[in-house]
Amino acid sequence: MSETKYPTLRYTVDSRDRITWIDGPWDEFAAANGGRNLLAGDVIGRPLTDFLSGAETKHIYRSMHAYVRESGKKIAFDYRCDGGRRRREMRMEIEADGETIRYSSQILRETEISPPAAIDYTAKSGVFVMMCSWCKSFEFPVRSGCWRSLELIYSFVSDSFQLTHGICPACRDKFVFSKRHPEK
Repeated sequence: MSETKYPTLRYTVDSRDRITWIDGPWDEFAAANGGRNLLAGDVIGRPLTDFLSGAETKHIYRSMHAYVRESGKKIAFDYRCDGGRRRREMRMEIEADGETIRYSSQILRETEISPPAAIDYTAKSGVFVMMCSWCKSFEFPVRSGCWRSLELIYSFVSDSFQLTHGICPACRDKFVFSKRHPEK
């Protein structure tokens, strides 16, 4: 495990949830993780939801935005963001400054994955696997209630599959505010 202090990635979204500002090693992080089309110049001015997968994930982000704007309170949560051969455990903070939302994201721990779970995001098999957008656990079969660690995916799914995103019950429980502040 790496003990390096990682730089903080920061960005803001406006009242219409468009990305307006980016600070920190955004471009380096995007390029190192296969996101050469996600450099700062490519994402500024676009809606944050353009870069989120799954209706439930988009709903949670909209609910978080409504919550921090209405309450003035900061939200902080841990999540997982893997890339290449690296498993990253990260912490995100979201807070409002008027209608502007400020995001701050920091890598807490980074470990090598050997071998990494190689997922074909272009598969169109008709077999669906739900992945939690926060912790990267997966549910298969979808709606079975059985969530497992991403590293085990090929122990349960041997055929080609389509990946869909949502939120597992454990992560949903962390976002209780979304029940009190439904999407408008």
